[in-house]
Amino acid sequence: MESNVRNSWTDRAMAFEVQLGNFLFTHPWVRECSSRMRDACLRYIRIGSLNRGRSLHEMLFRIHRPVELPFAGRVGSTLDLFRVLHGEGSIREEQCVVWRVFSELIACDLVGGMRRDDSLEIAERAGFNLYHLEGWLTDAANHARARTGWDTAWNQVNPRDDFMRMDWHAIRKLQDDTRLIYSSMHQRQRYWSLGTRAEHLASGGSFSRFETRLSGPLGPGRLPWVDARRFAKPNPVSPVVQDAERSRVPMVTGVSGVSMHMHQFARVLGVDDPIGVRLVAAAYLLPIRQHSFYEILVSEGSAAPDRVEPLVYRDLVPIDHERLHIHSVSKV
Repeated sequence: MESNVRNSWTDRAMAFEVQLGNFLFTHPWVRECSSRMRDACLRYIRIGSLNRGRSLHEMLFRIHRPVELPFAGRVGSTLDLFRVLHGEGSIREEQCVVWRVFSELIACDLVGGMRRDDSLEIAERAGFNLYHLEGWLTDAANHARARTGWDTAWNQVNPRDDFMRMDWHAIRKLQDDTRLIYSSMHQRQRYWSLGTRAEHLASGGSFSRFETRLSGPLGPGRLPWVDARRFAKPNPVSPVVQDAERSRVPMVTGVSGVSMHMHQFARVLGVDDPIGVRLVAAAYLLPIRQHSFYEILVSEGSAAPDRVEPLVYRDLVPIDHERLHIHSVSKV
């Protein structure tokens, strides 16, 4: 009986969080913060294209490689990618593009076999925070040395394993501790969301012009992205997960590595608004049910929390969007 009550409360709490994410998805402050991250990436692409005598299309083609898993925010072509970079996309598309710019362009420019010596100069001209960028590079180099056992040159640092994964970070280790991957990563057909577009709209969600054209293998009425809950879940033996359950704090797939990266990206891009970035992460991840609000909040820090702090849900009634617009997002 107690388990049923707890599950019922958790379901209501998660429904509330989805509505909150959909509200943040359209809030001007949150949109502006996401756009600043996107604009910094566009500056890097433009300056890099001019410096290296490469066409903008070539730069976009590098970014638009097929993604391993079709998470929310994917676009169908380099033309759509161009439109997103110029302000025609939603937060989902913008943050997906920011991730791709870092993973497919910036990481390869800075380390590994494709490393270019002019990359730091381009980053500085694009307005990046070089202090945070060079700190990230140092951590990546140290991780490569620990992994290989020898003094590693920059062109031997792996852009993905050493730079992008950030295995040295306390939040990455916390994610590994709180997440249990229980499905083969090669069975991608199983990952598509079973949710419907109608359900997403009913919870206050919306679709961008790009998302209205996308579809998955489950049909046009289903959501056009994967559901992380279908291949990962909270690790029941993790003390953090156990503490969260005792405190009735919802967890979905473990502490959010995506949010950790979003804060890292923002610091490097010179977007000094940690609260805004936190809300961008919530706007991106809550509506697609990839993480809970607590999993997003924890990932902002530089260390694992000592204990789970209970979240206070003042009421679990449907969100009144008009009432919320009267108050600042910081009071939501």
